Amino acid sequence: MKWSIGQLVVSSAEPELGLGTVVAVQNKRIEIGFATETRMYSSQEAPIKRKLFRSGNRVILESGIAVEIAECFATELCSYRTSDGITISEKDIVDQIGGGSPEDILSSHSSSPEEYAIRATALTLRSESESSPVRGFMGGKIDLMPHQFAVASTITRARGRRFFLADEVGLGKTIESALAIHKLLVTGEISRVLIVTPVALMYQWFVELYRKFSLTIRIADSELVESFISFDCTALDAIPLLLVSVDQLADDSVFAKTVAQNQWDVMIVDEAHHLEQSNPAFGRITALAVATPDLLLLSATPDALSPESFFLLLNLLEPEKFRSFETFTEEQTLYKTVSELADSILAGEELNQSQRAFLQVRFPSKPNWTEPSHRTLAERNEIVALLSDICGIGRALFRHSRSVVAPGGDRQVHLVALQSGTDPVGEWLDRFLKEQKENKVVIICSDKAAMEKLNRTLTENSSRRIALFHESMTILQLDRSVAWFADPEGAECLLSTQIGCEGRNFQFAHHLVLIDLPSDPELLEQRIGRVDRIGRTSPVSIVVPFVVGHVQERLARWYHEGMNAFCATVPGGFRASQKFLDRALAANPDSHDWNAVIEETHQFCGELITAVEQGRHRLLELSGDDRGNGEKLISLVNESEESGFDQPIEMILTHFGVEIEELGPELIHLNFENITDHSFPVPLGSEEDGCTATFSREIALAREDALFITPDHPMVVGAIDLLLSSESGKFTAIRLPGQGEEGVLCEQIWTIVPGRSHSVSPEKFLPLSVEKILFDEYGDRVEELFGESLEWGRTLEHGDPEELLDQWHETVSDLITAGETLLEEKRASRIETALGQIEQVYDSEVSRVNLIGGDNANRDRVRLLEEKSALVQAIRESEIHLESLRLVAVEE
Repeated sequence: MKWSIGQLVVSSAEPELGLGTVVAVQNKRIEIGFATETRMYSSQEAPIKRKLFRSGNRVILESGIAVEIAECFATELCSYRTSDGITISEKDIVDQIGGGSPEDILSSHSSSPEEYAIRATALTLRSESESSPVRGFMGGKIDLMPHQFAVASTITRARGRRFFLADEVGLGKTIESALAIHKLLVTGEISRVLIVTPVALMYQWFVELYRKFSLTIRIADSELVESFISFDCTALDAIPLLLVSVDQLADDSVFAKTVAQNQWDVMIVDEAHHLEQSNPAFGRITALAVATPDLLLLSATPDALSPESFFLLLNLLEPEKFRSFETFTEEQTLYKTVSELADSILAGEELNQSQRAFLQVRFPSKPNWTEPSHRTLAERNEIVALLSDICGIGRALFRHSRSVVAPGGDRQVHLVALQSGTDPVGEWLDRFLKEQKENKVVIICSDKAAMEKLNRTLTENSSRRIALFHESMTILQLDRSVAWFADPEGAECLLSTQIGCEGRNFQFAHHLVLIDLPSDPELLEQRIGRVDRIGRTSPVSIVVPFVVGHVQERLARWYHEGMNAFCATVPGGFRASQKFLDRALAANPDSHDWNAVIEETHQFCGELITAVEQGRHRLLELSGDDRGNGEKLISLVNESEESGFDQPIEMILTHFGVEIEELGPELIHLNFENITDHSFPVPLGSEEDGCTATFSREIALAREDALFITPDHPMVVGAIDLLLSSESGKFTAIRLPGQGEEGVLCEQIWTIVPGRSHSVSPEKFLPLSVEKILFDEYGDRVEELFGESLEWGRTLEHGDPEELLDQWHETVSDLITAGETLLEEKRASRIETALGQIEQVYDSEVSRVNLIGGDNANRDRVRLLEEKSALVQAIRESEIHLESLRLVAVEE
């Protein structure tokens, strides 16, 4: 090969270098200038090839103008005629434009058959992932719970994602919200998330998101907050996921103002029951709620709120639906009526006169609702869902109860009566802990002073290991304390104030000791919920010590004998507290008054439970309990995990130089020292020593140190992105001997992709589709004849893929045109299907807006229609791309 200055080349060894130019030829060495660096090669063994452009290819000239090549005149220094009739030299060309037409792939550098196979594997994996209904739901390192998947699915399917997650303590509200945002981030429907939480839970949120979902969120620590020396709303633009405390938003600081002025896709507020109007952060969070499209409020104790405070939170979510407190209060009295009506509709029964009148007044635009017996079951379900949504709290609130989601949980209650003394509780607790040396014990007090007094008593004459947890500790200190307690060789017990009752998970503990009980039943349930959580396999031991004759005796017995509050959650328990607690605390436990107040409390709580089950909770069950769908999603997750995506993922990782070592059954070690591309997304902290990993959910849950690899994992997503954006595997050629006669086969891999949009994610309706076509030289489809035998193809013995392409160039161009025609037909069919799905989804949402009404109903309709229009445009602008091409030289 004779090299001349100005010739264009590509590196066959490092195609990622792009287009290069011969800049010097000296003796037996040549110097090649690439866009980012210069390389020196031996002229006899240089791993480079001449780059010749063909008709249809597009290139960029030194002047910056893009032109299309019409004809090539191959000489020592090539010249080209453009489609405009202008003659140019290859010296004038500085870059090529790939992907503009199917012909562009023919100008790609040739790859090995193995690289072609890896690219095809990556395309298939990406297509299967985008088409899967559980995309984004697979990557969580979590147990698969139907109610959690049902909630997350409802959130992610909705167009206005504004919900109140109010499951009882320990049922996984954090997991539900994290599962939802993980899916939305994976699918590209959101990109910026703000999480607001009490300071004590900040680091826990950080750890949960990273360990369980591989999401890295920035904590608003002192370093970040202090860096804001000027009010610059763009300073946070580079932080997609931010975690701040409620206290930080309450400040009148530059940082708080900047957070409030930034644009977020989703805001999550944990422990939202603290958000009363008296809270200094309420105004700023209200402003953020108005400005942020999606909002999730989390609280296990909404029933502890006053009706006014509960309404304010619902108003944050859906101001059009919850317009006035008076209307809200009035509608609550109708919950039982509406739930009975819903049951009649579901059963297909004839409605009575009052039920018909109710529907005619509330839903004049739906006259056919009054004849449920004439509707199908699916139609009746749809009517009931809308009825419970519009006339109740509806889809705005999820409230799963332990009795429904995880029935059969066993709480063992031990009331311990102590006689008066110097420090009867401390002395008893010292004896109790000596008996529990092999068991973990959580001890909760009401305040720091009581906790410190107990700590002094327990450590005065003992080397007992006690972990402390109180409001004066930093985030890092709190989490180190919890980690020490969780360690089997660590602290024997954890001594906490009330701050430890929110969000923390101590289900590994054996006993919960409750010191100085709170007077609020909801706070009591919060304490118990630290230990009694979903997934616990052993009974919960609740120990309540009290001094005989002390007010704590009466409080403990009232909770236990009157409310049964230690054994079960009492919805609306604060009402019982308001009605009976003062009488109970004033009564003598041996008197008739005591027996009367216990009996009245017991009866009142039973009526509360019945009323709630028949009223609001029944409506919530009708509108929001979709555990059947959750079970279907879990089944799909299990099917996907059993389908064997481990081998294709390992193939892709190995392509980038990741070394995989087997450590044991379903356990591997990944080493990233020799990766071939510096852009490869190495997991955080694994750059030097690598990491332990698994494709098994069971092992991932048992091994906290193991990376859980699924198609959702950022490393896998990033690796596929990197591979598909490169030239690797785009064009190859093989030979197929022993076929009787000579000829050529052309295998094409096409994709159908939606148009780009900054405001919507069309992939939800038109996911990536991969189509493989195999033609013979006459244009006939021959997949059935040759498909499997191609796996036995061999590398070319004479010449290279480019020479084979030159030989059959005109035929291949015609076959590509034939493939393009086939794909256009498929594209049209997929567009029609996608548009139908969009129509169905948005018609349902607009119908709901119309039923709710309100001053801003027209604004909401316009927003939905604009979103629908953007989706339709993106779908109509979908394109077909020729991703890969394999030529097969058929031999006798």
